[in-house]
Amino acid sequence: MRHFRKTSDRKSDRLNAFVAGSLAGLALAFDRDKQRRQSIMLYLFTRALQFSGAWLMKEWALKRSENHPGEKKLDDHLAKWIARLSGVGVMMIANAQIIYAFLFNNDTLPRSYFAFLLTHSGFKKNFGGMAARIAEAVGITVNHLVEDQVNIKIPEGQTSRDFISQFVSPNIGSAINPKMNHKYIMCAIQHPLNDNCATDKFGLFKDELLRSLKLYVPLNVIMLAVFRSKQLTVDPKTVMQKFTISCLRSALFLTMYVVMGLSTPCWLRRLTGTDKPWIYAATGAVAGSMVFIEAPGRQLELGLYCLPRALESLWKTLLKNGQVKSIPHGDILLFMASMGTLMTLYQNDKDTINSHYLSVMTRFFGQN
Repeated sequence: MRHFRKTSDRKSDRLNAFVAGSLAGLALAFDRDKQRRQSIMLYLFTRALQFSGAWLMKEWALKRSENHPGEKKLDDHLAKWIARLSGVGVMMIANAQIIYAFLFNNDTLPRSYFAFLLTHSGFKKNFGGMAARIAEAVGITVNHLVEDQVNIKIPEGQTSRDFISQFVSPNIGSAINPKMNHKYIMCAIQHPLNDNCATDKFGLFKDELLRSLKLYVPLNVIMLAVFRSKQLTVDPKTVMQKFTISCLRSALFLTMYVVMGLSTPCWLRRLTGTDKPWIYAATGAVAGSMVFIEAPGRQLELGLYCLPRALESLWKTLLKNGQVKSIPHGDILLFMASMGTLMTLYQNDKDTINSHYLSVMTRFFGQN
């Protein structure tokens, strides 16, 4: 590119690196597995967004230092809070889409991820083999309530089981305790074994904390054995303290994510007197905000783990609704743009790339 364009300055190298990275991204076309191509593309796309965001923050910092050198002003404090809360923000945005899709468009989520949500939402425990149908019934019922302008409350004197069997589904109604008298239709579907929202959520907290510990303790044991076995022999007390805190912190995060995700609809329908789809998107954002419990270094990583699934789900939802059209080889084009962005940053602004990914890129591409 330098020879062709007859330039060698730093500014022109940005375009050179972008073109080089984009051409390298064409290699994705050799993978004939469409699902794998999309997964790779989404992963790289989120990293390109992450490091581009770091570059923007860096440029903003330089601009601020030029405008008011040596002084701390409002924009400096704003930048500090953006950096501090970026992980929480990404997690909230991603989960607004994920939780909405879980209940209204579950076919847009990967099956394994949908199964994970069914387990940790307690639907599997409450409904067994009917769990997926119940999750789908939530979205269908909410849409019916909105379209038909039906009262969201169950009439007084009628049991939850009788009402749901008559107006929603006999199969779903059969899963509800015959003695239950829920106030709201959706409460009867979401927590059929308890007609008191608060009591149900206390039980959910206990159950989910145990499920979360079963998930995180073995995971952290593996991480401890692989990465900290040497430290364990040198300073076992400190290592075990960190191990315990990490397990409890992660388990509490996932527990509160689930509890807030299932209690927010109950609170909002009481507060607003309605039951509309936006409530469940707001629910996802509230649940996602619970990532603040996690260690600061893990917050953004968890958000970036969820973001590809949210983006994929959003695109599939827009396609299904006819709001966008499928772009031939769009996954390859987006991968090329992502690769071009990463190469531009790698060649010109290495300090904006996470140290782990920088070492991987250096191993592949060498020093500039």
